[in-house]
Amino acid sequence: MGEIAVGSRGQLYTQDKDGNIKTVGMSEYDPEKHGYALTVGDLIEQRKFNPNKAYDTDLTQTINNNLGMQKINEYIQGIIKTVGESRNTSEAYTDLASYVGKEYAKRPTED
Repeated sequence: MGEIAVGSRGQLYTQDKDGNIKTVGMSEYDPEKHGYALTVGDLIEQRKFNPNKAYDTDLTQTINNNLGMQKINEYIQGIIKTVGESRNTSEAYTDLASYVGKEYAKRPTED
C-alpha cells in the first residue's frame, strides 16, 4: 500500500502543508507547489478518519483500482506458475505415452 495513489485519469493525489488534498497531473506535479504525493495507504487513512472523505467516490474508486492491480498481478503470477507446472506434467505424460505397448515400458519400481 506504499504505492503512489494514481487516479483513474492519471492524476496524483497530493496533500499540502495545510492538509488539503488535491489532484494534479503527473507532468504538472511539483512538490514545492503541491505538497507531497499520497500513497494508497494514505488515501485509506483519509477515508477512514476524515468524515468528508468517507463517501468521496473518486477517492474510493482510486483505492479500489490500486488494490485491484495488486490482485491482478497476483493472479497473473499464479497463472504463470500453473502454466509451468502444466507443461512439465504434459511432457511427462507424453514421454510415458510413447512407451505404452512396449515390453520395456514397465513402470519403474524401487528396489
